[in-house]
Amino acid sequence: MPNRLCISAVLFLLTAAADAASFDGGTYPVKIYQGDRTYMAYWMLRVDGTAVTGMSDWRPLYGLRQYLQPLQGAVQGNQVTITRNCSEPEHPVCEQTYRGTVSGDTITGSWSGTGGAGTWLLQLNQRL
Repeated sequence: MPNRLCISAVLFLLTAAADAASFDGGTYPVKIYQGDRTYMAYWMLRVDGTAVTGMSDWRPLYGLRQYLQPLQGAVQGNQVTITRNCSEPEHPVCEQTYRGTVSGDTITGSWSGTGGAGTWLLQLNQRL
């Protein structure tokens, strides 16, 4: 019985490591859900060890006006936390935190902060 427990623990760790390894940065379309609304953004991400940095582009939401906003966060195993500084001249204080889990070819989770809360989806297999 102890051997089965060890094998299960090793398989779990390998699975978590494989999931985290698939999130290695790039430019991804991200869907942000808030109630019955769906917003689309592009996240240009760099993963360096456990640190995540990048920019968020909300052009699909605002048409020709490009909103580039800094992203900063961390990856711990298959858990991802990214904070978006969404401050703009008309909204000088704006911050949202996105927490998610890497599973297969997706990162899904919840977000909260300025503007409310909801869920989000990033598909790793749709890297641009």
